[in-house]
Amino acid sequence: MNKFPPYYVINLDTQPERWQRMEKVSQFIGRPITRIPAASPSEFKNKSYFSEQLQRPLSFPEIGCFYSHRKVWEKILSGPSPYAFVFEDDAVISPKITTLEEFLNKESFSFDIVHIENPRKGPFFLTDRNSIKDASSIKLFRLLSQSVGAAGLAISKRGAEKLLQVTEPFAPVDEIMLSKYSKIWKNLLIYQTNPVLVWQLDEFKSNLPSSLMSTIDNTTGKRQFNFAANILKLFKKIDYLAYLTKFKKEKIKLDYSEKEVLKDQLFL
Repeated sequence: MNKFPPYYVINLDTQPERWQRMEKVSQFIGRPITRIPAASPSEFKNKSYFSEQLQRPLSFPEIGCFYSHRKVWEKILSGPSPYAFVFEDDAVISPKITTLEEFLNKESFSFDIVHIENPRKGPFFLTDRNSIKDASSIKLFRLLSQSVGAAGLAISKRGAEKLLQVTEPFAPVDEIMLSKYSKIWKNLLIYQTNPVLVWQLDEFKSNLPSSLMSTIDNTTGKRQFNFAANILKLFKKIDYLAYLTKFKKEKIKLDYSEKEVLKDQLFL
């Protein structure tokens, strides 16, 4: 294994300011980063997709986000490192990421995905109390509740292989990985870090420059009521609740302390 695992950052060719900011973040955390050009429309299999999971069309940026992340999964699977960190270019990253890195380098720890950023689903998340891993000043918890956000992840080769079985987007990329309604969610071994180590810029400031505002538009098309799809969603929810009975569940309060540390390290 190389001295450091890859730190990949997805960045659009048309947004050099974001990449310049991430280069400053790289110096701050003391790790080199590798730019992955975001997918261009020529790399999309189709230009539109209807999400049965969300009951609405996916927006063009959501489709692009999926194919951009898929490029990274391919790189992880074909690369020499057993895992890699994956960031979007609006990530705010704690230097404690290196502590997590040291723990993940231990071959005894098996995972598909480590969700490093704020889950954005309230101040608590659900875990299996038998799964808690202590990584010095960080703890990792098997993530059993829904989460959103793909701006800060660690993905193993095994996780990348599982994700690459999804050849086309059936939901936004974070919903594919982290939603209990996703058809692959139960097949993924996902952990959540506590404290939260990665945040998105818009969680610090609402008045960001236009070049740094989120490019994900999820307003394309209204939700379309479909009785059969909603019945299927209900069955998936029942299946999810049944699945949870396998675990010794515990609610964990999220530790947001790193956000206070990082508020002056946005590199805007």
